[in-house]
Amino acid sequence: IRGLVDMYLDMETGASNMAASLSHRLPSHSRQVNSVKLAGDRILSGGSDMVIKVMDLVTGTVLFTRNVGEEVVSLAWDGTLAAIAGAGGGLSLWDLTSRSQAPVWRVKAHQGRVTCLSVRLSSGGLVMVTGGEDKRVIVWRSEDQGTVCNRSHKEHSAVQSLLCLACASFLQVLVI
Repeated sequence: IRGLVDMYLDMETGASNMAASLSHRLPSHSRQVNSVKLAGDRILSGGSDMVIKVMDLVTGTVLFTRNVGEEVVSLAWDGTLAAIAGAGGGLSLWDLTSRSQAPVWRVKAHQGRVTCLSVRLSSGGLVMVTGGEDKRVIVWRSEDQGTVCNRSHKEHSAVQSLLCLACASFLQVLVI
């Protein structure tokens, strides 16, 4: 699945011995699609129009739409909870089964754009790691809505990619 500048989501399928082919094209956003994630037979997408949407892969029906207040640059979800990172530096957690128009929680995560997000469920709950244009990597726990670890990477430009590995009671983060 890939987001396109022409505001459609293309779903490509292929078998091991054949090239990928276009399966469906779903109209989705009024501006550029920046991030898409799969959970079962549903897609969560976010874009430059400040909207997140959940769509059913089988019917193409939009199941959930919310304006999150800033351009969506990265997202993660498990089919119920979605972590949304924004161009304004925000990080928010949304319950996609709720009819609420507000997130479960929201924080100002970075000065400038959040450039990457990685999320894992650990024994202590949901752990989110963000990287940003401010050269910081911050580890967040949803339970206390605070930071666990906040590190600056002065030798780098903006943090571009994160790999978050939550194992038992410790967390390892690889900054790329």
